Amino acid sequence: MKDNKNKENTKNRNNKKDKDRNKKVLLWIIIVALSLVIFGTVVYTVIKERKDEDVIPEDQISYTDLIKQINDGNVEKIKMTVGSTTIKVNLKEQEEPKTAIVPSTQAFIELVQEKVQDGNEITLIQEKPSVFLSIADKAFSILPTILMLVLFVLLIQMQGLGDKGKVYEADEDAEYDRVIEINLSELEEINPKIIVQEVIEQYKVLNSNVKYTINIEENMKIKIDPNDLKQLLIIFIDNSIKYNDKENIEIHISLRKTKDNFKLEVKDNGMGIPKDEIRKVMKRFYKVDKSRINNNSFGIGLSIANRIANNYNAKIHIESELDKYTMIRVYF
Repeated sequence: MKDNKNKENTKNRNNKKDKDRNKKVLLWIIIVALSLVIFGTVVYTVIKERKDEDVIPEDQISYTDLIKQINDGNVEKIKMTVGSTTIKVNLKEQEEPKTAIVPSTQAFIELVQEKVQDGNEITLIQEKPSVFLSIADKAFSILPTILMLVLFVLLIQMQGLGDKGKVYEADEDAEYDRVIEINLSELEEINPKIIVQEVIEQYKVLNSNVKYTINIEENMKIKIDPNDLKQLLIIFIDNSIKYNDKENIEIHISLRKTKDNFKLEVKDNGMGIPKDEIRKVMKRFYKVDKSRINNNSFGIGLSIANRIANNYNAKIHIESELDKYTMIRVYF
């Protein structure tokens, strides 16, 4: 029964990974597509504007030529849409209207009104813009901004996929706390001392004032995912350094095989934890006291360690004394 349950849990975990992977691929496709649309829209707009500036079609006259035609009295009707700089001009003795672009509609209207007062017979027609065209024009103008916002949201969504950098929301507590029992028969035995030494070497680069002591049998083998063991060590060592006010930090790491299990032990000479708060430190985002609020920890580390331990049916035990030490034991 237990083997069947383990296989089912493993299958569910693999299915979840496949779904996350497929979702990630889909999001990447959408992001690339949106990026291409944004790029294409910008390029099209720039090219169109340059084309409008450089090329004057046969049915369009320049603004300078339009003013000359008005001064010569050759313009009989001007049709313009409120809010648009593009106008239609009917010249005398020409059936087809011409298109022109004016730099300022208000200044142009005042100019035409002056010419009418001077005796020019010009019919000025001002039409209200089409609601549909107005909406479409505004939508197109803000399309790149909308697409950029969508792209930004999708990139944030990408941060929530996979095991690394996963963003857990408040309503995901049930999923977060769900135990995925590891099938040890599917794991290979590893030498834990190698993993411990690798993690310590990484921390030595960042914190040279920390003294480490290791007590692990040379040829010890244990069935555990190397990444899980590494994650546990990082969490424990990280807390030992962050919550330590001593000039010389000491961290002792041991792993022993007992009669029924393995015992991982990490002990430091740090600030310690009040006895009445030891049980609370496993809660997500919990900080022990205000004196520790200035560090970069968000209180999620030990809760992740507890979740990893639960996946192996392991138990975490914390022993601590204020201003003296904290010792974390994991019983596999």
